Amino acid sequence: PQSKDALVYEDKEHPQRLFSIGVTEDERFVMLYASQRGSNGNALYFRDLKKRTPFQPIIETYDDDISVIDAVGDKLLLSTNRNAPNQKVMLFDPAKPKETDWKTVIPEKPEPLVSATVVGGKLILTYMKDVSHLVQVYSLEGKYENDVALDAIGTVGGFGGERKDPFTFFTLTSFTYPSTIYRYNIATRTSTLYRKAE
Repeated sequence: PQSKDALVYEDKEHPQRLFSIGVTEDERFVMLYASQRGSNGNALYFRDLKKRTPFQPIIETYDDDISVIDAVGDKLLLSTNRNAPNQKVMLFDPAKPKETDWKTVIPEKPEPLVSATVVGGKLILTYMKDVSHLVQVYSLEGKYENDVALDAIGTVGGFGGERKDPFTFFTLTSFTYPSTIYRYNIATRTSTLYRKAE
């Protein structure tokens, strides 16, 4: 079989820029990330495939990191360190694209935000607190629900999945043992051991 490539975007006027594409789980929005050599952040653009709009800017500077976590209806959840060195979660409304109209969902905390995912209809945030990760679960509106209990001090990874998944998986790596995989039940807020290295 012969493979076919599709050109989604190019910018011949700026050869020092790199681009990557992502899509929200519902496949409604396409995100275009642009980075530029020598910059500390990225620009971010979006396309609404439902409305068949061209790429429109969310932010066009290259001074801060900004990424889309997922779509919430016709809006986008963003993670950014813009005016928040430890990161915060914002809600972007394409109908009101000015930065002054962005809504804070989770404000910046003293602990740096390491990762943010949406799974099982919840927003799962991982923070670095002291020398360990702290995992917190929020509603998509930003209401705190619970911490994910960890069996040891260490670092976690994972918490991927889809909006309707009833559970997700994560790994916990401690200072005293290798990575262990846990299954987290979103409804019961409990973690169970899934696989442990011998």
